[in-house]
Amino acid sequence: MNAVEWVDVSYVQGYPNYLQLKADGIHGAIARVNEGTIEDGSLAWNWPRITAAGLARGGYDFAYTANTATFEANEFLSYLKAVGGAAPGDILVLDIEQNAGNLSAAALQQWVLTWCQTVMGATGIRPWIYSYLSFISQYLQNSALTAYPLWLANPSAKSWPQAPKPWTTIIAWQYGDGTLNGISGSVDLDQVDPPSPIPVYTDDMRQIIFSATIVNQVLGGNAPGGVVNCVSDGTWFRWIETPSVQADILNSVGPVFNSGPVAVWGTLGQPVADLSCFGRPQDQITATMFGLPFGPTEAGSALSATEATQLADADAKAADADAKVTKVEAALDAA
Repeated sequence: MNAVEWVDVSYVQGYPNYLQLKADGIHGAIARVNEGTIEDGSLAWNWPRITAAGLARGGYDFAYTANTATFEANEFLSYLKAVGGAAPGDILVLDIEQNAGNLSAAALQQWVLTWCQTVMGATGIRPWIYSYLSFISQYLQNSALTAYPLWLANPSAKSWPQAPKPWTTIIAWQYGDGTLNGISGSVDLDQVDPPSPIPVYTDDMRQIIFSATIVNQVLGGNAPGGVVNCVSDGTWFRWIETPSVQADILNSVGPVFNSGPVAVWGTLGQPVADLSCFGRPQDQITATMFGLPFGPTEAGSALSATEATQLADADAKAADADAKVTKVEAALDAA
């Protein structure tokens, strides 16, 4: 395990200096987005500055179960959209530690599942669930919830804690609070064990994702059982919840991309990643969509004739699209 230090923040911490936090060894920050229908007062400060400082970024919804789950999830998404939205690699979290709606355990479990499904459907990001031991024991005893990684609050543990049932592992541990340079007052402290392994892209993996259309085929249903997410270095990963989902990705995702093989790391519930199959985008639209590098893998690396033609075609289409946007904007300005 290679757990690293994170913090989680809200308006209580005011306006953190994330460059200072990074310099002192903090790897990421998860900012409160909302509590029910109330936006966190520091969200507009926190959200862009976390990534600007080079930290991993997350946002959480402090759940208010008196709302419907769909309504609350959409509130969360709308507040995020107002500050730039979620990007590939961001962490989105449901903080479920109260039952304001006085729901039964079964109803609360369905509330959590609906929230997670709504957010994942809208963003392509699999949410985490944050909670603490007694709440999990009373309300979250449903194996369906383990499709979503658990961030466990357990300040009494002296070292990385065992996962409470029904989970078998945790992805993050809130172990206490303390003071740090760059933050006024006390702040919650966390250790996060990021998904691994994440293979590194190499130049001999030159298969091409030709267009956003192919990506959308996969995102839009060509991979039964879930969504495919893209993270750094050209790596694609998804969670494998069951053997049938594993079979789905082996049989349907791989053939979409050059009939390449799908390599699986880990066991059920762990990421599957495949660079030799998915490769690096060679059109600007797809690269921008997923925040990936665009073009040759290294400075001076020559494109093949086919790649050069595809790249020139993509550039021409992008230029044409830019020209159309400019024309529309000019017309609007003149109106």
